[in-house]
Amino acid sequence: MLLSFSLISVILTMSSSPETSSTAQILKTQTASNHAALEALLLPYLQACTDAEAYAGILRSFYGFFAPLEVLIQQQVDHLIITDMNHRRKAARILDDLRFLGCPDTPPICAALPSVANLFEALGAMYVLEGSTLGGRGITKMLLRSNPSWAEATHFFGGYGADTGGKWMQFITTINQYTTQQEVEAMVAAANDCFLKFRYWLEHRAETGAMKFC
Repeated sequence: MLLSFSLISVILTMSSSPETSSTAQILKTQTASNHAALEALLLPYLQACTDAEAYAGILRSFYGFFAPLEVLIQQQVDHLIITDMNHRRKAARILDDLRFLGCPDTPPICAALPSVANLFEALGAMYVLEGSTLGGRGITKMLLRSNPSWAEATHFFGGYGADTGGKWMQFITTINQYTTQQEVEAMVAAANDCFLKFRYWLEHRAETGAMKFC
């Protein structure tokens, strides 16, 4: 995984044997290329982000994809599946960060979202969103090096703070309970669809100038 978008990365022990691979390991392996393509697109914008306008453009782009996708996921995944589901990271934190930056408007929403029609598609999409909390800590450090005054505008990328690693492992434990071929294939397909659709959305935002270099 690229350090840039550790954003969606986690170091898992990989096995070369399909028989001993966990669901999480299969997800990591079979989404790697789409994950890397998304990282390669996003990294230059994060590295060049030194002013509030550029940072706000990145935040708006994340909100436009994450906010509606979270709604779809929550329609399929409840507290019986993930006990702290109601406390999982909300895209609404982006609005708090934007207000701090002086950008109170609600960002536009992506219409081309991945399919989240059942529990396993929801867990596959959630693999991407929950994984983003891990790299978000690295992104926060990168942003604060560029502008220390943004300390109160990193609630979203800050993930769950000190609880981030624990919440990730709780999520991994949940998805590893689902091991049938049909369940795993549905999660992998949804996660790949999520990586792809997010990349397409960011490309659109960049092409229209809504996300740009400083």
